[in-house]
This record gives sequence, structure tokens and C-alpha cells, in this order.
Amino acid sequence: MTKTFVLALGLILVGAPAAFASIALDISGSTVFQQTTNSPCVIGDASCQQPSVGALQFDYTKFSGTPDTSWNGSLTSPSFSSTPGAYNLTSPVDALGTAITTTTGSFDKDNNPYLVGNVTGIEPVNDVIPKNFTIGIDVNFANTQEQLVAFNTWVSHSGAAFALDPSNSWGPVNSQGPRLLAEHNGNGFSDAILTGFNLTPGDLVFFQAIYGAPAGAVGTDKDGMEEFFIIPAGTPTVPEPGTLLLLGAGLIGLGVAARRRMKK
Repeated sequence: MTKTFVLALGLILVGAPAAFASIALDISGSTVFQQTTNSPCVIGDASCQQPSVGALQFDYTKFSGTPDTSWNGSLTSPSFSSTPGAYNLTSPVDALGTAITTTTGSFDKDNNPYLVGNVTGIEPVNDVIPKNFTIGIDVNFANTQEQLVAFNTWVSHSGAAFALDPSNSWGPVNSQGPRLLAEHNGNGFSDAILTGFNLTPGDLVFFQAIYGAPAGAVGTDKDGMEEFFIIPAGTPTVPEPGTLLLLGAGLIGLGVAARRRMKK
């Protein structure tokens, strides 16, 4: 039996290699980014630093208090129910006040879908997001870990209805299952990152994050809302906040030692 026949038989029995999604979740906390106006929130609270032009601000799903929207189990369409615990938030649509559909005409007020361009910014109709980026996740969950169930990207190409884009989504839609985020209380820096986003300029996009407390978790989500923010390709990393504190303490110590030597 030839090697070629064996390989062909194997492909028939096993099937062709599966296509894996490009989005990866890193919960190690070893790569840290800071949330700034150059890295605007797509989901977050009032503490997010957002770019603005005149009276316009980069649109994002935001809350003044703890969101009470929960996931009703749907992985095929943005949908909501009223039981607290896990949050199904869409961006830039207001999840608490708007029942959205997957057609391009379903967005109201100034909350238009994002326009994929070459830079992050604002234009009169659509908020512009870059083609290539990372999503930083700043965890604000007190006393326990947060569970990310899915982060989905919905795309409209050439005016067509929105459809879920598996290659730019992470979670059960990719058969990867839920994961836990690193347990670092929020401070404006990423605790976890989603990497590999590669969109097509000119497309319209909105995002869907499904997350919340793991089953049986002890703690509350009242310590602040989780922030999901865009990190354009080429954005420099920053030291982990704890490292910054140690560095600052070390510099202060060196200054004190130098002053003592000068007095002697």
C-alpha cells in the first residue's frame, strides 16, 4: 500500500483539517495595554477615555450603573432577557433600551455600526475602527473571577444584512467553550486580551460580548463595569500596574539614598 493511498484514505476517514478561527484569548496578563483615547472602549463605563470631535463622541455601550441584561442562551443572534447574572451586551447599540436585529437599518439615534477604516476615529455618520486590532479586557469584578462566554463580531459587507463572522469571533461559536479571565481588579489596564482581529475596510461592524459570573461564584459585579477596548495594531504595551508601583518605589528609594549620601 503506497504512502499516497494511505494519506488519501486517512483524509476520507478523518476529513480535511478543520479551519480554526484566528481570535485567541490570552488571560496570562503578561501583555498589558492601557485604555486611552487612542484605544477607545466598545463596551465600558463612564471612566472610559473616548475620542471626540466637536459634539460627537466615539459611540460605545456604556452604563452609569451595573447592567442588568442577561444572556438567554442564544449564540446565533443578539438577544436579551431580564435575569441578572450574565450579560449579553452589543456595541455600539444600547443593550438595555434597544432590541436589535441583524439588518443594517436596525440602529437608532447616533449609534450607527462601526465603519472599518485604516485608523481609529470619528466621521459624521459612523465611528471608525481600524482593520487590524486587539481587544483589551479590563476586569472590574470584586472578590472572584469573571467568565467570558463569547465575543462575537457581526459584519455587513456591501450593504448586506449583518452576519456573524466566525473568523473574527471567540467563544462557543468556534467550539472553544467558556474561559475565565485573570483575577485583577480593574484599573484602566487590560487583564486579558483577544488577538487576531482582521476586518475588511468599508465593512460595517458591531460587537457582542457575553460574560458574567461563573456558576457558583461568590462576589458581586458592582465593583465597576468590565471594559472592552480597541487596541490598534502597533500600540505599545505598558508595564503591569503592579510593576509600575514597584518601579516607583525603587526610584524613590534610590532618591532617598542619594540625598543621604549628599548630606554626609
